[in-house]
Amino acid sequence: MCRLLGTFGREKKATEVYFEAFSLLGLLSPELVKNSTFPMVLLALTNSPHRTKYISEKELEAKLTEILGANWRDFLYEYKKKLKDPPQTTQEID
Repeated sequence: MCRLLGTFGREKKATEVYFEAFSLLGLLSPELVKNSTFPMVLLALTNSPHRTKYISEKELEAKLTEILGANWRDFLYEYKKKLKDPPQTTQEID
C-alpha cells in the first residue's frame, strides 16, 4: 500500500512539473515546440490522470490548437510513433 501511495505522489509531482513546462508554451515559437523534445512533455501532460488539477480540458485544447494547429492530436500521435520506430540510417558514400 505504501508503495502504491509513493507512486501516486511521484505521478502527481511529475504532472505538476509537466504543467510548469507547459506554461512556457507562450514563450516558444510553434517551430521550436514542434522540432524539439517539447512534444514529450505535452504527451506526458495529456496522458496524466492528474492533469485536470492544473488545466481544464478546454484550456489544454485551446493552447495546443494555438501552438500545434487543429490537428494537434495527430501531431502528438505521429511524434509518439516516431519515438517507437528505430532511427533511419543511411549508408556512407565512399
